[in-house]
Formats: sequence, structure tokens, C-alpha cells
Amino acid sequence: MRRIVLLLTAATGTVALLAFLYPSLMVNAADTTPPDTTITSGPDDTSDGTADFAFSSTEDGSTFKCKLVGRDSTRTKCTSPKTYPNLTAGITYTFKVWATDAAGNIDPTPAKLTFTPSGGSGGTDSTVLVGAGDISSSSSRDQESGDLVEAQLNGGAWGVFTTGDNAYQDGTYQNFQVYDAAWGSFRSKTRPTYGNHDYAGSSSAAGSQQYWNEDPDPTPVQVSNAKSFYAYDVANSNWRAIVLNSVSTEGPKGNQAPPCEDDPAQTNDQMDFLNRELNTTRNTVLFWHHARFSRSGDHPTSEGATGCSRTFFDVAYDKGADLVVQGHSHVYERYHARDKSGASVAGGLTSIVCGTGGNSFDSLGSASPAQAPEKSFTNAWGVCKLTLNANNAQVTFLPAPGSPGADSATVPVRP
Repeated sequence: MRRIVLLLTAATGTVALLAFLYPSLMVNAADTTPPDTTITSGPDDTSDGTADFAFSSTEDGSTFKCKLVGRDSTRTKCTSPKTYPNLTAGITYTFKVWATDAAGNIDPTPAKLTFTPSGGSGGTDSTVLVGAGDISSSSSRDQESGDLVEAQLNGGAWGVFTTGDNAYQDGTYQNFQVYDAAWGSFRSKTRPTYGNHDYAGSSSAAGSQQYWNEDPDPTPVQVSNAKSFYAYDVANSNWRAIVLNSVSTEGPKGNQAPPCEDDPAQTNDQMDFLNRELNTTRNTVLFWHHARFSRSGDHPTSEGATGCSRTFFDVAYDKGADLVVQGHSHVYERYHARDKSGASVAGGLTSIVCGTGGNSFDSLGSASPAQAPEKSFTNAWGVCKLTLNANNAQVTFLPAPGSPGADSATVPVRP
């Protein structure tokens, strides 16, 4: 006796004859049912900044992928139990887990659990970065700004940034000896940004590479022209710092700085790096040299309206970065919550210009009302202090003795 397998097609009401099978053969329906995932236990005690999870599936032989929202950028393979160490107190995380059965069906609704560690790194404490750009020349006031940095480090600041043009005029190793006399005592805590003057004496910024990497106290990152864009975790915080090189479109002719064209059809190491780094749930602060917006009469917004400065800002804005700090303009300026055109907008990206490290002052020009900064001045040497908190950054300008400038503002983390 033969078994006839019929397929009823609901859409047409027709019956199609699929096959004639002998009695010894069986017809097995394909497995299209996804498993259900369950979190069987979650963290009972997070006072040490560690969270443990156990989970299971309704189908034996399932595999799992996990994601900790608030720290992980994507889901990754995992097994039960799963432990997350070194969490930040006061930060809200959501653990998600997906089961996949042997047939490849994935649970479309992951099991999830939201929690806030009571202890761990960070807590309610803050991490401080301090620095400036446009720093040293034979006639600069770099020693005064260097003294301000030293005082902040002695008071507990974690690290130092620069916003480029660190050694005038040509960024040679000899020029860097002037920088070293004023800012060199904390080189081992300094993470530098490259500026156009770093390339004035060498198309590959050879003087910068030699200075930053020399023993006995090199910078914490191994920098070179090819490695002049990089990122690092800011200790005891939920912040990631991203350093970029904006010189290729706005530096000396023939410079070999990494390019910045954001063209999906072309390979671009710096832009690929930036897009990867911004694919994160962590707070992000970005440093590069050329200011996207500025009232400087010597380096106005028109200089940042094209090239790397605009490209970086647009990508940072679209991907939810929280704060940008630049130099090039020898002024201090704060553009609070701006869109890509420079207009004030709720939830916008705040841009700080901190080119006050000691070299010289620029004049201040006019700005359209829509692009006017909340704060700007050009008659003060000093440094910028970034106090990075869980939900905001406190930006403070610290003037050198006798300098009149002052500013302090809270920059909320963007939604």
C-alpha cells in the first residue's frame, strides 16, 4: 500500500501531488520552532562589581549568545554560568541571552534582567583628564599651563591629553625639547593628539614619534604617524576616549597623515576605526586638532567646514558621541549641544576648543547668531579639566595665574 503525501495550498485551493512513498518511509516535518530561553539565576550581591548569571533553554543541545547592555557593543557566544567582573557602581546594565537550538532556530525574544551594581569600579567617584593644545615654543607660556597640569595630577587627575600642535614651529625633536621642559615631567601620563605643526618639519611627523616613544618614560600609547589615531579606556569610569588625526586635509602640503574620507566604497583605516569605536554603549569623548566651529580670526569655522574636522564631527554626531575637544584655534570656546551645522539643538554634541596651552593668542572674529558659542575668550592661558562622571562631563577652564578667562559647564551624556 502506498502513502500519498498531499500539500494543500491555502492561497489557491489547489492540491498538488508531491510524492508517492513506500510504506517503509516516514515523512518528518522540519523543526522550525525556536527554543525558549530562561535566566535561572541572577546576581544576588554586586558589592564587589561582579555579576553572575545562569541560564537554560527548553531544548537540549542549545547554544547561547550573551550581551551586557551598558558595556558590550554586540552579542557574543557564551555558556552558563556567565560572569561579568569589573562593573561600574551606579551604572544600570541589562543582561540579555539568546538560545539557539540544534536546528539553528534562535529565540526571537531573549531572556533579560536589568540590574545596577552597588559596588565596583567608579561608583560615584569621577575620573579627571586635563590638558590643552597649541603649547610650546621658545616664547610661549607653556610652563604656566604645565604647572596647572602638574597641580591637577597631584590632586588626583588620572591622565593628560593634548589637542595637537604640541611643539612649535616644526614639530622636530629639537622643538620637543622645549615642550619637554614644561610638560615633559608627566609624559608617561600624556596621550597626545597630532596637529599640523607636528608635520611642518617632517611629512611623517618623525619628531613626534621620536619624542613620545623614547625611554625612560614614554607616553602610555605607542604613537607614530600610522598610529596617530587610537582609543583607550578612561580608568574607573564608563568613558572611552578616542584620539583622531585631522591633519591630512588641513595640514602642510604633502603630509602623510592618515586620510579621513568617509567613503564606504574605499578602505580607510582611520574612518573604519572611528566607526567601530563609536559602536559602543559607553560614553565617548573625542580629541582631534582642527576645530569644527570657531570664532578665531586666524582659524575660523570656514577652516573646519570641510575635510577631516567636518567628517569626524558628522560621524560623531550621528553615532551618539558625547563630547569633542579640539585645538588649532588659539582660544577657548564652548559650543554646547550643536547639530552638524553648528546650530543649538536639544541632545546635540558639545564641542570644546582648548588651544590655550601657551603658544600665542588668536584674535576673535564674529559668528552668526546660530553658531555663536556659549563661551569664548582669547586672552587667557590655561588648561581644560574634564571631570568624567557616569551621566555627564564637567568641563572647566583653569586659567594660569593672572589670566582672566573662566568657564565651567555640565555636559550631559547624549541620549
